[in-house]
Amino acid sequence: MTARPARAARAARAAHAAHAARAAHAARAAHAARAAHAARAAHAARAAHAAHAGRAARAALAVLLVLVCAAACTGGAAPEPGNCVLTIATGVDVSGGVRQQVLDRWNAGHPATRACFRTISPVADEQRGEMMAAAQSGGGAYDVYNLDIQWIPEFAQGGHLAALDGWRHEAVAEVPGAVWRAGAWDGVQYAAPFNTDVPLLFHRADRVRAAPRDWAALMAEVRAHAGAAPTRTGLAGQYAAYEGLVVNAMEAVWAHGGAWAGPEGEVTIDTAEGRAGLDALIQAVRPGSGGGPAAIPPHTLWHTEDDALTEFREGHALFMRNWAYAYEVLSGEERENRVPFAAEPLPWPGVLGGQYLAVSAATDHPAEAQDLVAALTGREAAARLYHCGGFAPARPSAFTATVSCPNRPTPEATASPSAPAQTLSAIAPAGVLEAALRTARPRPPTPYYTQFSRLLQDELHRLLRCHAAGEADCESAAAFARRVTPLLEAALDGKISG
Repeated sequence: MTARPARAARAARAAHAAHAARAAHAARAAHAARAAHAARAAHAARAAHAAHAGRAARAALAVLLVLVCAAACTGGAAPEPGNCVLTIATGVDVSGGVRQQVLDRWNAGHPATRACFRTISPVADEQRGEMMAAAQSGGGAYDVYNLDIQWIPEFAQGGHLAALDGWRHEAVAEVPGAVWRAGAWDGVQYAAPFNTDVPLLFHRADRVRAAPRDWAALMAEVRAHAGAAPTRTGLAGQYAAYEGLVVNAMEAVWAHGGAWAGPEGEVTIDTAEGRAGLDALIQAVRPGSGGGPAAIPPHTLWHTEDDALTEFREGHALFMRNWAYAYEVLSGEERENRVPFAAEPLPWPGVLGGQYLAVSAATDHPAEAQDLVAALTGREAAARLYHCGGFAPARPSAFTATVSCPNRPTPEATASPSAPAQTLSAIAPAGVLEAALRTARPRPPTPYYTQFSRLLQDELHRLLRCHAAGEADCESAAAFARRVTPLLEAALDGKISG
């Protein structure tokens, strides 16, 4: 949004905060940057899955295919990259090739305008950086960008995206409003959802009788099982100093009726509800009364999606907040090793995730690129990505569509004495995903989200480490909220470098 009423009122404070933010943030930067970098490096080492870490075997195959052929377009022999008219910039395909199957269908019907995926990097920050560098060069290296949902305002504000031709897209009305609007900026639709993503709350079905209704009930359940071996973690999640921590913190605040930022970009954490959510997160990392374990113990403050999944699947966690992909991973365990589990939508709003396709403003083939985006985000593609790849669809019609998945085995095909039919992995149930999508919320829409997120990552991680260590001089939730508000406002106004 190029004009925000809230900005005028806080302009002077934000200008002052820009200098204060750099000074205050720099004082902690040596340690915080090392911690953040270490966490991101650990995340990167496992990032063949990036946001969908768990489809490990299929992601490995996808990486191998990328190495063998940088951009496969159609079935059969891989064409030379130069034979592709349209190029889609993307991260590693962790769908086990299902996205490629969707693209193959386009290529079969459009031989004169064949398209290729061009894999940039498995690491989210590197993807964004390389895509932005290409966009700023203006050379038209890519015709379509596969963008993480939070990057859309930045690319749109920079003039790097072409507005979507809405008339090319089928049945847009069926896409949930919040999901479709996440592809817009300043009132213009720039991107369409390729797939969405939503978090789920997993719990041990053999220990928890019913899913908790709110944060207080969740913590009560955790306390009731504290110290019961082999459980050592009440709530597994993403608490390392990277984007995952920001997402988990947003949800903790939403669970208490607060928010980190409002619709106009104003920072709203310093409210009674915001402070309550922040304090709940602080209390969860602090040692329990009498020296009992914390709900979120210290070792989990370095956990990413992969680590949280490992903690849960090895029986060490009672609850886990993770993305929907984890359902497929857990259900695919061999029966004798499988942790009994159940999954529901979070009892509070979850962060809306996903990837969106957008047409490059520099493409030499604008009409063809518009048609490609419409095809890859249409009903048939959404159904295939859900049923064959496990991606949460943006279109509800995908849940009930009939799709043949040629590379997905049936239970009968996998049954054997060593791998019974029950070990076949299952995608998250449609009802669970639909319910989670209905309450999901986007991250603050801003071209400066990267700056906002990185500042918050470092500040939050330092705060949580202090409280997890049980130190006496840690900032309270109120003091933290009061101090970081002008810093975050400066970040959202683009006055702090990312």
